[in-house]
Amino acid sequence: RDEQNRAASEREAKAAADKAKADKTAADKAAKDAEKQQAAAAPSQSSGTDAMLKSVPGLVFRVQIAAGPNNVDPSVFASKYNITEAIAVEQHEGLFKYVVGEFGSYRPAKTFSNELRDSNSVDGPFVTAYNNGVRIHVKEALDIAGQ
Repeated sequence: RDEQNRAASEREAKAAADKAKADKTAADKAAKDAEKQQAAAAPSQSSGTDAMLKSVPGLVFRVQIAAGPNNVDPSVFASKYNITEAIAVEQHEGLFKYVVGEFGSYRPAKTFSNELRDSNSVDGPFVTAYNNGVRIHVKEALDIAGQ
């Protein structure tokens, strides 16, 4: 009986620890979401000292979260990774690629990519770049933007 009570107590302690961890994760995500909204609402800073925030017309940065040979409904990834932003599907180099976000400069896209990796458990998200709707290498986009 003592062993049954000890096992029950251990299960209860584990459940409480799991709930505390889930609560902390939710609180951390809410704080990051609030920071993201505040940053999005802030006026763009395009000073010469911060070239990473410089925006160029027609130049867009997004974050790729998945790719594969088959077209998958984006809601699968939204659900799997708890992503609330719209997920776009594009065909590129023979694959269906799933991208999220739209940023006028590299730095906020990179920050968002890191958040998706750290808070949403997305495996290997990375920044992509587009010039007038055409996907280009990020290095090329940074050169265009003078970053």
